[in-house]
Amino acid sequence: YDLSGLSRVRKPWTAVDTSADGRKRTFYLSVCNPLPYIPGCHGSAVGSCLVSEDNSWNLGVVQISPQAAA
Repeated sequence: YDLSGLSRVRKPWTAVDTSADGRKRTFYLSVCNPLPYIPGCHGSAVGSCLVSEDNSWNLGVVQISPQAAA
């Protein structure tokens, strides 16, 4: 599958959180590329990050480009 249409370089995807605390946090996601600079998200090649009112967490990194199985 070609996921390149989901790839964003300047503006990452943000997940909609419908929980009671959803307005207090934001999930940033990237497909195929690391996230652009987001205040509070630390690390290199960050693929997803959670930012809350008082903290942030790196939720994963981009390791290799997707590859089709044989």
